[in-house]
Amino acid sequence: MVAELEALKLAGIAVFSVAVSSRVAESDARGISSVPQLSNVNYFVAPDFSNLGSLSGPLAAQVFYADYVFECLVVSEC
Repeated sequence: MVAELEALKLAGIAVFSVAVSSRVAESDARGISSVPQLSNVNYFVAPDFSNLGSLSGPLAAQVFYADYVFECLVVSEC
């Protein structure tokens, strides 16, 4: 899986990670994500599923932004 993940990153595909558990190390969630590897930007951590809803807004905003940037790069004009 590491090779596939690195291939995605090298291809310029934005990789977001969401960890749901207090047993998941934040560093693991961060390591899976694309740069800049910032909490609540590229990776998200929720201690349990009851807190997962609070991540949906920030995650959706980042996915929208990544899609917008990609569209601008393809069209070459924003």
